[in-house]
Amino acid sequence: MNPDRFKELSAIMWNEFEDKAFKGPSPDRRLLIPAFRNRFYVAAATQAIKFYITLFRDRPPHEVVAMLRRRSLEALHYKAAEYAHNGDRLWNFKKAAELRGCSPEEACQMFALKHLVSMFDILDGNLDRRYAEEKFGDFVSYQILGIACQEDEMELNHEN
Repeated sequence: MNPDRFKELSAIMWNEFEDKAFKGPSPDRRLLIPAFRNRFYVAAATQAIKFYITLFRDRPPHEVVAMLRRRSLEALHYKAAEYAHNGDRLWNFKKAAELRGCSPEEACQMFALKHLVSMFDILDGNLDRRYAEEKFGDFVSYQILGIACQEDEMELNHEN
């Protein structure tokens, strides 16, 4: 996926995540885990953001989400230099998929899983909440990357 399309997709998805995070019921692990397993990226990201808001009840929710969004988008930008190759933002997942014998989207899910575990550790009090911005931000970023993998796969199938 080219960098311009990825930047556009990231902004679109964050707008949708934010919109949904302030609507509907409170966060629920019974919604987050199946959403993650079934690659319902918007639902998984929305649940993560709702949980993140609960960690910082002492601050205005819109401020908390804006901080997480800024961190996520900055990380996606600076990590592109490390993980992208020849302008392909998903190259790292494609290479991991080749090594693992799975799809790039499945590789992306495997990368995201460690952040999901850390999120639950934070919510359960087993990991200091000072790591919350990084872990929740990265998890949401991986949901965007998962959507990008799906879009990339559709483009490849359309070309063939």
